[in-house]
Amino acid sequence: MKKLMGMMLAACMVAGFSLAQVTSLNVVGYCTVSLTNGYNMLAVNLGPVGNPNGTIDINTLLPTGQVAVVAAGLTGKTTPSGADGVRVWNVTSGAFSNYFLFKHVLTSNTKNYKWCYDDGSAYPVATCTFSTGDGFWFNLVGTNKTTIQIAGQVPNDVSKTKTLVQGYNMIGAGFSADWSLNAIGTNYWSNSAFTGKTTPSGADGVRIWYTSSQTFSNYFLFKHVLTSNTKNYKWCYDNGSTYPVMTDVIPMQSAVWFVKAAAGTCSFVPQIPYSLSN
Repeated sequence: MKKLMGMMLAACMVAGFSLAQVTSLNVVGYCTVSLTNGYNMLAVNLGPVGNPNGTIDINTLLPTGQVAVVAAGLTGKTTPSGADGVRVWNVTSGAFSNYFLFKHVLTSNTKNYKWCYDDGSAYPVATCTFSTGDGFWFNLVGTNKTTIQIAGQVPNDVSKTKTLVQGYNMIGAGFSADWSLNAIGTNYWSNSAFTGKTTPSGADGVRIWYTSSQTFSNYFLFKHVLTSNTKNYKWCYDNGSTYPVMTDVIPMQSAVWFVKAAAGTCSFVPQIPYSLSN
């Protein structure tokens, strides 16, 4: 199993805080996210300022404007070809919606340094929105590693609910903290809504993306007929044979593919991992 490196919460613009315990209901800050050439699987874990549990649009979430875009070393073009891109998965259609960073030689162009929708022709300014816990692909075309800053307010809902459909779901934890599937607990995963098996075949799965190698590592929910089995209702690494218990911690700015095996829908309901007070 590979070790995931956490993406650090770099600073808080109002007050410092630890991810284990937040002392204010209204913590505003930003995350510094490292990007590597190629695909980066990111999650939204900050809400809009003033409405931390609401939706945030792509042109608020990601860098826009000449100063921020140039500082981040991002690449814009007048068409998607050769530009940095974002791909958002639609569970209903089972397809991606694609966006790209627009840049025109004319500085007066109103779309300059904004994220635009790839409709194949007109490329309107994007209006897509994200909820905390949503995931997306960020395709960095430049060969140099870079960082971007994502600003917002720390979510303060007691829990988040994500509806999972059969097949692929791109999700994050929805809170401003690293997360672990097995830390959620076996009582939660023993819920009949989830499907465990003694091998990956037919079980719910999770696929974690590693930007350094541009490959996935695969995990599955283990369930054995013997209730005494110590791996029961734990997530295990698919190494092809022994299936050790998963120890990976998923960085707060990383999304994963949750692959639901059974037909129908179910809810993934992570609980807030830090304490909040007035």
